[in-house]
Amino acid sequence: MYKNPKIYPMLGSSLALNNFRKRQESATFKGTLMGIVVSFLILIFSAFILNLAESYWYTSSPSSVSSGQTGQEINTNAVSDGSNYDDGFISFDWRKALGIKTAHAAVKNDYKASVFIKSAETLELTPGEEVLYKIGFKNIGKAAWTNSGSNFISIYTYNPKYRKSVFQGTGWYKSDQPAKLKEAKVIAGQIGYIEFKLKAPAKEGKYTESFYLAAENKAWIEGGIFQIPITVKSKQTSQTKADQASSQIINSQLSIFNQTQTSNFQGELLLKSRDKIEAKAGEILDLRLGFKNTGKVNWDMQGLIVPDEALEDDGKSIFFYPTWPSGHEPTVSGITVRTGEIGFLDLKMKAPESAGTYNAKFKLVANYDKEVSGAEVEIPVYVTDETVGADQSGRVVQNLNMTEPTLEIGLDYVDSSAEAVELTSDQPFQMTDKAGSLLATFSANESVRATYDFSSKILTVQNARISLQSSGEVHFKGVNANTVFTILSMSRTYSGGWNDNKYRDEIILRYADTTGRLWTINRLPMEHYLWGIAETSNISPLDYIKSIIVAARTYALYHFENPYKYNGYFTMQATTADQLYRGYNSEVRSPRVVQAVNETKGQVVTYQKDVVITPYFGHSDGKTRSWSQVFGGKDKPWLVPVVTPYDANMSMFGHGVGMSANDAYGHAKTDGWDYTKILKYYYNGIEVSKLY
Repeated sequence: MYKNPKIYPMLGSSLALNNFRKRQESATFKGTLMGIVVSFLILIFSAFILNLAESYWYTSSPSSVSSGQTGQEINTNAVSDGSNYDDGFISFDWRKALGIKTAHAAVKNDYKASVFIKSAETLELTPGEEVLYKIGFKNIGKAAWTNSGSNFISIYTYNPKYRKSVFQGTGWYKSDQPAKLKEAKVIAGQIGYIEFKLKAPAKEGKYTESFYLAAENKAWIEGGIFQIPITVKSKQTSQTKADQASSQIINSQLSIFNQTQTSNFQGELLLKSRDKIEAKAGEILDLRLGFKNTGKVNWDMQGLIVPDEALEDDGKSIFFYPTWPSGHEPTVSGITVRTGEIGFLDLKMKAPESAGTYNAKFKLVANYDKEVSGAEVEIPVYVTDETVGADQSGRVVQNLNMTEPTLEIGLDYVDSSAEAVELTSDQPFQMTDKAGSLLATFSANESVRATYDFSSKILTVQNARISLQSSGEVHFKGVNANTVFTILSMSRTYSGGWNDNKYRDEIILRYADTTGRLWTINRLPMEHYLWGIAETSNISPLDYIKSIIVAARTYALYHFENPYKYNGYFTMQATTADQLYRGYNSEVRSPRVVQAVNETKGQVVTYQKDVVITPYFGHSDGKTRSWSQVFGGKDKPWLVPVVTPYDANMSMFGHGVGMSANDAYGHAKTDGWDYTKILKYYYNGIEVSKLY
């Protein structure tokens, strides 16, 4: 190819210039790119530092320190990993790295709680004493609570958070995280429970222990913070206080919190299917209620709750039925009731097992626990002692030369495979089946744990040494006389720091298929049962105590001879559903009650040589009532109305038939009546006879 020599020099210059320009453009581009990269890295680093500082602020900012002493060791680890909630839960993701704030309002609104029930307002413990503490939270948020998965519900130590508590008891999940939610799932509107053990430190003093409910990896649950004031002092001081407090009957083992809020909601109970109810003991009742919105704003009918004063010592209504969402909530609803409209609620309830006059009380609530003013419910319920197969004559037995009966008292139950019964004894004990065949032996203070599979109906009993399974009930008996068992998993608090979980002689674990519950039952002789009765105080006049004991013995004998109330699974419950029985600790606190039992051994009320039923109650309005006036049916000649002068100017408390406890107390203390005179006054034409 021919090439013009004159052109080549110009072509070389042009190429050189182009190459130079390309090198310049490349350098400029690289410089710009490097600037962008460096700026981007600086931005990321700055965002990281800012977010880290923010997280540090949330987790270490000063919180209100409770008065008194608190735990010492602080755990600086975060509660969660990968959290998306910004109150004390450290997290890191690319959005925070870029400084982009994520919205957590939905999470915060989803998790809300209110403290509804707890074992005690305050605790008084001796150094080294350990108690089981229970607290119930109502789920008032939107999200369901669970005790498993990545967002399980639990409580953490608080003020300051994540510290190791000096009250850490056995069985804590972690040193700063006592326990998870007891139930597998708690939906909105239901109650969930947390149970954990508190062990008093050796150092005496006043403490305030704080905890906070949390959804793991999610949030501190709004409304879930609570404090427990705890006094730790020697047993001598606690014993003195307990004796002073024994002048009163403790009718409630749990402290109930009425979490309903005031509102401008107005309503009226316009319709009810029954103005009053007459029922047999244990009868299932249907009720329909219609509420009119008489206010100026619409409201969402949430359902009914039972007022605090109408709850039993286990936190449930005496009318509780298994279909209720919880022990204090008969029914729930989500109906919107507009101004002037009527909303209806249907519910089932179960008549109490004891004859008497009761009031079914409910309150209407709307829009997350706001009371509807004017929409209260109160329906009188008259329960007779009639049950299927029961002896309606009122007589108990005709044989006055019987041996001392052995009673079975229902103490507590579990209804979930996740729950366990733990017990031990101060002396060697053994486990047998129902027929008495030996299954295992245990040394003194050796503990055992029992769980029940409600699907396979298999009971598993185990500890570090053994593991046994049974398809039937098991019995724990002392090898020696005067054995006392401690139910470690039971909490029956009493003032002065007592936990009434100690019971004599024998413990049975028995499944009741009619209720789907595994019951812990105390089997013991009649007189040992009466030693643990807490129907009167230790400082009452001795003859008054004796009159109560003789009536209580007769009542227990009636149910021993007529075992229909609890379908034959046990004789009576340990609560005021029958007679308040608190076991061995009550013996220790009330030695004069034990004295009264021993001095009236085997004595019962008889009418024409028959042992008869002897109802008693709190106080009257100045006069008792006949059997037929309250329970209907044929009158019983020993139960006729009498004047009760020490009840003057009082209102009726109880069914009003038989002996008024308040009036009997007055006659014993002021008039000097002995127990036979007291009994003969309230039970016409009777004798006090020795049965065994």
